[in-house]
Formats: sequence, C-alpha cells, structure tokens
Amino acid sequence: MNNRRAWTSMADHLIGVIDLQAGVAVHGIAGNRARYLPVRPLWRSGHTADGNPLALADWYRQQFQIRSFYVADLDALQGAAVQHTAIESLISQGNPEDQWLIDIGMCQHHADSQTRWMQKFSGSHSRVDWIIASESAMSTNLITHVCNSISPASLVLGVDFRDGRFVGPDSGVEHWISAADQAGLRRGLVLDVAVVGTNAGPGTAELCWSLHQRLPTWHWTSGGGCRSVDDVAAFLEAGCDRCLIASALLPKQSDIPRTGALPPSVRD
Repeated sequence: MNNRRAWTSMADHLIGVIDLQAGVAVHGIAGNRARYLPVRPLWRSGHTADGNPLALADWYRQQFQIRSFYVADLDALQGAAVQHTAIESLISQGNPEDQWLIDIGMCQHHADSQTRWMQKFSGSHSRVDWIIASESAMSTNLITHVCNSISPASLVLGVDFRDGRFVGPDSGVEHWISAADQAGLRRGLVLDVAVVGTNAGPGTAELCWSLHQRLPTWHWTSGGGCRSVDDVAAFLEAGCDRCLIASALLPKQSDIPRTGALPPSVRD
C-alpha cells in the first residue's frame, strides 16, 4: 500500500497536507483550486468518509505514522472567511502530540481579526504554528503587523511561486525574506503551486538549497511534486528539514480489499 514501510521510515520528516475547501478535504492539483475534488476513498469509525478532514488525518497517522500536518484554508486564501469551525474541530480532535502548521491566508485587510483568533486558539493549542504566506500579502508590512501580536517563534514565512515566478509583494522575494529575517522569523515554507499534485518531482529543491546557503540558521520546509521517498530525500539534501506530502500518500481505490472490508489499520 503506497510502499508504506519506506514512507514510514521517513515519517519524522513528513508533513501530511490537508487542503480545506468549504470544510472538505480536497486533493490539490497544480493550483487550480476551482477544480479540486474531495479526497477519496476515506473511512472513519467504520464508515465511508470521503472528503472528511478528520479521516484524512487518521489516514496519515495510521498508515504512515505521520504526526505533523499542514492545513491550508483554501477559502480564506481566496478571500472568503476563515474556516474557524473546521480548523478547530480538526485540531481539537487530533492527538495531543500532533503538530500543526496552519495557513489562513493572512492579509492586511483582515490581519486584526485573524491575529485575535490566532491568539485565542494558540492559548489552548500550543503545538500550532502559523504561516504568513507571500501570496496573500500586499507588502512586507504584514510581517511587522502580525509580529506585534504573535511571537515570531510561532510563525513560518510562506515563500510562494507559480511556475518559478514569485507570488507576493511587488518588492520581490529578496525583500520579503529579508523583512522576515529582521522581524525574527527563522522558518520558511517554499512552495510552487504549479507542481503541487503533479508528480513532477522536487521542483523547488534548487531554490531551497540557495536559501539554505544564504540563511543557514533558518529551518526550511518544501514539497510539491513528490513521487517517492527519493524525492523527499532530494528536498532534505537541499537543506530542508521537512517535506509536505499529499498525492503520493493519498488512498487509492486499490487500497480497498475486494471483499469491501476496510484496511486493517482503519477499522475500529
């Protein structure tokens, strides 16, 4: 099942991706969010649970021993309201040892309300970190604004690309990273949405290596296009500590036994 033993051996370096759209866990492919479909097949408590984010988190834990999760609020990233209920439910019903990396599309227009909710939520969930994504930012002022309310130790800088082109403030990627470094951030997430879900290989590895050489005290995460543990290894060799993973580990129809029974690890 998805070469489970090999993936499990790298579990400490893997972050399971949960893309949330209208409360549903969807499969992201190449950034075309309007065409994302619910993840299936999934099961929870012995029943079909296609698109259930709790079931997807269970799948990552039970099949691959993953304990770190990246949650992207696709609604908020497209300008809609943050999915507070779905995110709170997902994390509250998770395991206490789980670590969470959350992207709610932080932006200048909603920064005050977003940070108030983040502060309240973090007060009862200490293992939650927050992404300041370049794709949602109008300027580097967002970094300063958020750092006035949230400790830089709980923040991860999103460095976003599409087809190799930086998606973010007009001042450019160098200014974006420098502003974060000056504000005290020491972690970054590098993504090129065009390769997400495409099985195209570790397309941002070279960029990660460059950033690692420039800022060796930072901790870098990347992902997108991973087909195998070798691709994950390529990210690690490029200076990343961890790698986002989704498509290569998502359940397939072939994971369902012909009898129709659930796989042993997802039964009650």
